[in-house]
Amino acid sequence: MKIAHTYILMNCPEILPFYNEFRASLSAFPDDAIDAMVDSDFALWYQQQIRYRGINDPLLVSLSWGPSSYAKVWHSYVINGYTYHTVEYGEGRPTMNSGLCVPTIGSDNSETNFFGFLHEILELQMPSGLQELTCVLFRCTWVDP
Repeated sequence: MKIAHTYILMNCPEILPFYNEFRASLSAFPDDAIDAMVDSDFALWYQQQIRYRGINDPLLVSLSWGPSSYAKVWHSYVINGYTYHTVEYGEGRPTMNSGLCVPTIGSDNSETNFFGFLHEILELQMPSGLQELTCVLFRCTWVDP
């Protein structure tokens, strides 16, 4: 769950100031070493910062505790009115719904679309007593055009 926790934190805009502070504190190291330390240490460091600073924002506290030690695995999931299926779930069915397109905007404001196939859907609960969050992660294989 440590990898999932770090991934969730890295994709929350509310965490960006903490992430920037963590990276800045490691500026003496080369970038590849910093990336490795983010993977191994950032989630724990973030949790400690929330405690030590006495931050009580329900979202930030819930994110600091990370996901519970179990996850629900789904073959199909509905988010915002869209249904997603894993590749395995769609095999042998008349229609497939396991493809994904994720638009991104680069630093030069150019838009790029990434295409992939959905292989696993994990639903994680992040209970902290203040605010329970649900986070859904998709494991995909991305197509290299």
